[in-house]
Amino acid sequence: MIGRDDAIDDIAARLREQLNVTIIGPRRIGKTSVGRAVCEELTPTHFVVRVEVPEGPDSQQLRHRIVNACNAGSVRDELRRAWNTLIPSIKSAAGSEGVQVDLETLRGIDPQTAPWRAILELPLAVAREKRKPLLLFLDELQRAVGYDDATEVLGDLVDLYGPQTPDAGLLIDGSDERAVDELLGQPHHVSKIAPSRALSPRIPIPAWRNVVPQRFTELGLSIEGAMVERLLAAFDGHPFGTAAACEGAALAARRAKADFIGELEVIEGIAYGHRRMEEDDA
Repeated sequence: MIGRDDAIDDIAARLREQLNVTIIGPRRIGKTSVGRAVCEELTPTHFVVRVEVPEGPDSQQLRHRIVNACNAGSVRDELRRAWNTLIPSIKSAAGSEGVQVDLETLRGIDPQTAPWRAILELPLAVAREKRKPLLLFLDELQRAVGYDDATEVLGDLVDLYGPQTPDAGLLIDGSDERAVDELLGQPHHVSKIAPSRALSPRIPIPAWRNVVPQRFTELGLSIEGAMVERLLAAFDGHPFGTAAACEGAALAARRAKADFIGELEVIEGIAYGHRRMEEDDA
């Protein structure tokens, strides 16, 4: 990723040491992309479960996504054995609360009826079946703050994936400032287990300068240094705006059937970048 190698390496190193991380920063600066790059880097050594936390009234869709992600990353026997290891603890917890549990019902992994804590523990159980450390990436976790069952969802997350849990790393990404504040601080205290790692909202111009001409060349387009500088100056290194401006310039060249990026293409590219930024803020 352009200008993000140091951040990726730093976050991956923390997770290898089983130090949980929350990536924070404004929207559209590449937090999810950094998280995905970290997952790719650790895939050879870890069981990676990547889940985008959905918006909604409660955790029902999130439950399904966690089970599906575990299923996608494992063979059926591994998933079944992992689930079976959780059944005794589910029965014990239910018994302590005076709840009767049907064992046959528990034999099937039903995200709608299974206890949330068991669903949340499933990635860890599968990782243990694989004899690999777990990397659980929860993208946009701040959305869970708005769930009706947010206290249970986030409370169990803090309880299960704290420093006391061996062979597990938790990576969190969050954008909405108000919700992230509630997520990390009062009332959910996720920062206790996953300290913040801020991502810079700007990528230094020199990092772009070394890559942008090459990307245009790969598209069969040439560009002079002065035109590169105009594209980069327009958004001062903002990842989304700069990338959109380059995309817009390439599209303009294609429409004109040109094999180079000239002044007109740069002007159209910058305008395209601003439109994309405005649409995203709407």
